[in-house]
Amino acid sequence: MIKAIISDIQGVLVDTADGFDINTELIEFLIKNKKDYGLLLLYSNLGVQSVESVKKIVPKLFDHVDGEYYASNVKYIKPDVRGFKEILNIWGLEPSEVIFIDDNQSNIKAAESLGIGVVHYEDLGDISTLNSLLYP
Repeated sequence: MIKAIISDIQGVLVDTADGFDINTELIEFLIKNKKDYGLLLLYSNLGVQSVESVKKIVPKLFDHVDGEYYASNVKYIKPDVRGFKEILNIWGLEPSEVIFIDDNQSNIKAAESLGIGVVHYEDLGDISTLNSLLYP
């Protein structure tokens, strides 16, 4: 049973490359289905200023976030597996109880090496992959 989704921000929930393009479809999916997976955790290598900007643009998302892990408050940044282990330990989660969403293949491989379910997010079609992991 899935108890948590851990998501990156940059390139997944918000694209900051050309301004701030919000992935409304994925954000709405995560909020709508939160009752079925429990914890929504963010794990990003973004700096504090970028995170604060994202919070101003999509405050609705952060109303549903249970934990935030960034380069400034985690000892290890992605793709170091120790960062994933730290988050799992904080929340008492087993890797099999978690889905991780990221657009970076190195980060995906790191999470996958621990037994975490993964969604390599590249476009809106990947919401169906997330859906199939959440509702097998």
